[in-house]
Amino acid sequence: RDNLWGLSAAQAVCWQLGCGMALAAPRSRPFGAGSGPICLDDGWCSGSETSLGQCHHLGLSVRNCGHHEDTRAICTGS
Repeated sequence: RDNLWGLSAAQAVCWQLGCGMALAAPRSRPFGAGSGPICLDDGWCSGSETSLGQCHHLGLSVRNCGHHEDTRAICTGS
């Protein structure tokens, strides 16, 4: 969810996907809105996690948000 999203969480995503370092964690919607189930909400990462599953969160599929709060990660790799 965007209110807890930051560069530490974006870094966890980039590492999990094997895409290098995080460059940005934009709150704007440069890639459009998501669709489908929302699996994680209110996640918080310290910066040492190598995947989003290691970050603190409410639990899988526990959410209080919609796709208007989808977050993004821009990584150095592809």
